[in-house]
Amino acid sequence: MRVRVASPVVVLGVLVLLASAYGGSGTLKRAPSVEEVAARASHCAGAVRASWQQRLETVSKQLAKVPGVSTAFFTPDIANHVPHMQITWDPKMSLTPAQASQVLRSGSPSIAIGGGEGRPGLAMNSFMLQPGEENIVAEQLVRLFREHSA
Repeated sequence: MRVRVASPVVVLGVLVLLASAYGGSGTLKRAPSVEEVAARASHCAGAVRASWQQRLETVSKQLAKVPGVSTAFFTPDIANHVPHMQITWDPKMSLTPAQASQVLRSGSPSIAIGGGEGRPGLAMNSFMLQPGEENIVAEQLVRLFREHSA
């Protein structure tokens, strides 16, 4: 069986994980089976996905405090198959998605959030956020929507 790996970083991460899991000191006591490697990789992927979702939920909880703003979670079927959050707001707010995106992009710190992946409002994912940056994004989004509330 031939296994294709997308990134050398993933390979290194799996090898470090396996070395610590099977040898403790970085040396393997026995070679892991393909099934064991797949199970450990799947477990790691699930943990990473959960951390991305948690970051989105942190932003969502802050946005829920702004009247007229709502969020919903989705995962695109094809590209960017990671958790996303759709952000919509009351049309009475004097703000279009393009304007919101521009204000966030030109702010400090600059935040890049685009259209809603074919949905109304804005959409964001969190896989590029470093831990803690979700709080900065939430703060800036809350400020933006409060400034444009009706």
